[in-house]
Amino acid sequence: MLRLLATLGCLAIIMAGCGSTEPTQGDSQATHYWESTASKRQYTTDHAACEQATEVDANGELDPNSTSFDAYRNCMIEQGYSLRTY
Repeated sequence: MLRLLATLGCLAIIMAGCGSTEPTQGDSQATHYWESTASKRQYTTDHAACEQATEVDANGELDPNSTSFDAYRNCMIEQGYSLRTY
């Protein structure tokens, strides 16, 4: 699940930069992303701050049912981000 969160973070950064690419066959598709009007730089800052505050590594395995994930998600929401699904 941390892989999913890492994928979401990367996707949010890509989306913030207005980049788009067509997925190639065999690529796993993300199902969630952080939505915001924040710049890529601001997202990176907020993401890092939430990871540090909650002692979560959102770029690795993370159980979405864990209290760690809840704390990280709540931190991002407090920063103005919305967790969206495709």
